[in-house]
Amino acid sequence: MLRSILLASVLVLTWRASDIAAEEPGNPLSVKELAAKVKSSIVVISQSGRDSSQAGLGTGFVIDKAAGLIATNLHVIGEARPISVQTAEGKSLTVKAVHASDRALDLAIIQVEATNLPALELGDAAMLAQGEPV
Repeated sequence: MLRSILLASVLVLTWRASDIAAEEPGNPLSVKELAAKVKSSIVVISQSGRDSSQAGLGTGFVIDKAAGLIATNLHVIGEARPISVQTAEGKSLTVKAVHASDRALDLAIIQVEATNLPALELGDAAMLAQGEPV
């Protein structure tokens, strides 16, 4: 299941494959190459309900390795606590805080007690032309 969640995360992230280190300029990475490249930056996030059963499950990605910040959707973390984070390597991370959230945009930034996590290299959406693949 972790493998399919990681692949789904790769497919919905919005950046151009060619922006993240294609071997040759203008030669975008395949989905397989892209998934291998970003896998270590993707995490699985779950949260528990009142009866300690899993109430939510989703993914996120590291955006700041020094501060331990992870971006996800607000509906993934919901209002319940505790929140659990697991890396692609299977390491469990302790969540320190919900750093920021925006209900209207369905976005959340959580902070974990870890540093030197591999952050996802993001592209610049302003550099894309209308109709260009992402």
